Amino acid sequence: MTSSTLFRAPRALGFYALILLAFCSLTLAGCGGGGSSGGAPAPVAGAGTCDVSDPTDPDCGTLFIGLTDADGDLTSYAVDVLSLSLTRADGTRVEALPASTRVDFAQYTELTEFLTGVTVPPGVYVAGSIRLDYDTADVFVEVGGESVPADVEDTEGDPPGIVDVQVRLEDRDKLLIVPGRPQWLEVDFDLAASNSVDLGTSPPTVVAQPLLVAEIDPVEEKTKRARGPLVDVDTAESTYTILIRPFHRRIGEFGRLEITTNDETSFEIDGSPFGGDDGLAALADLDAGTPTVALGTLNRVDWEFTASEVYAGTSVPGAGLDAVRGHVIARSGDILTVKGATVVPSEGTAFFNDVVTIPLTEDLRVVKAGRPGELV
Repeated sequence: MTSSTLFRAPRALGFYALILLAFCSLTLAGCGGGGSSGGAPAPVAGAGTCDVSDPTDPDCGTLFIGLTDADGDLTSYAVDVLSLSLTRADGTRVEALPASTRVDFAQYTELTEFLTGVTVPPGVYVAGSIRLDYDTADVFVEVGGESVPADVEDTEGDPPGIVDVQVRLEDRDKLLIVPGRPQWLEVDFDLAASNSVDLGTSPPTVVAQPLLVAEIDPVEEKTKRARGPLVDVDTAESTYTILIRPFHRRIGEFGRLEITTNDETSFEIDGSPFGGDDGLAALADLDAGTPTVALGTLNRVDWEFTASEVYAGTSVPGAGLDAVRGHVIARSGDILTVKGATVVPSEGTAFFNDVVTIPLTEDLRVVKAGRPGELV
């Protein structure tokens, strides 16, 4: 096991533009994949009268954590996040991640994903640690315009294995948790600063030395994305609640999140577009447990996440239907070619493949990101 330490660094931007939803069964040869690995989470420690096992305990605080990534030349960087623990000034440690999850950090250059919403004891938190597992990592780099798989090594030339990245919050960035006032912590895995690429080897070699930026009040505001099954809808308050399940996870609970909608919110539910109140009413007709995805903005002063786009039911990639997300670069007859593709099967784990070809059928729908219900 190796370890690394946090550095603060500026971030750049990139964007992954297209979503392609394939309402058909995909057979893809030569695609890599992998599942989440188990980890040994740090023990949860309470303080005073706070019961961290009870999300409604008024003596506890709530911390929401988001994951994002600075831009880089790596086209896929999927690793397992085994644990994320925080340390209070008095030495109390709290595990903020209820289960391990697989993350492709290369897909989050312009988005921040809600990772978890955890109940924690009040206090000042001064440090933390993230445990990454590289044993089943899928890393691709761009070579001559193509994405190719790479071998990952540490600075000594060995497989990285499990890496603990230590996070220390400086004096001005101490994380204060108090009851009744949710707090936000954004963790940025800076791929460009964390990895060096050697294209002179076959396959290419990526030397990994993870560096993470943890910010309480990020200077750069990115679009936030929240995934998870529907809990309930309050049409009177124009809100709905989900169980947070990040990064295409199908099971587990990573906390709850209330999402606000308004007249400007666009909805796509089971392939049909709606707007504003009509969309929220259609969402209210769905069963609890229906998959949802929301993109929007977070007002940290009033602690309100307002959705600009909401997808639900079969409009969520991988929700009962196979899906591919990427750039459509060519069409030859009845065959579409998608580059930089993230494949989200209806069963199993999402994975990356450089190029995917998909036959055009009557059941296939192609939509552009940010255009709910609009077919390409």
